Amino acid sequence: MTPRHTTFPLTDSGAATLTLPPHITLADVNRLEHDLGRLVRMLRKDFGDRAGSDPGAIEFDSWAAQTH
Repeated sequence: MTPRHTTFPLTDSGAATLTLPPHITLADVNRLEHDLGRLVRMLRKDFGDRAGSDPGAIEFDSWAAQTH
């Protein structure tokens, strides 16, 4: 795993991979951070209330709210 090619193992679902170009700007990093956060929030909504009682989900939601 390198900062330009990162694989995130997923439980029973394979893996998610992020590949970045060799030259990336701070603006690109900021955009990526924003868009990935939005993607994760959209995915969480698919699970509805099932994640609401999970302490990890509560902590993530708190973090996500503070970053925006």
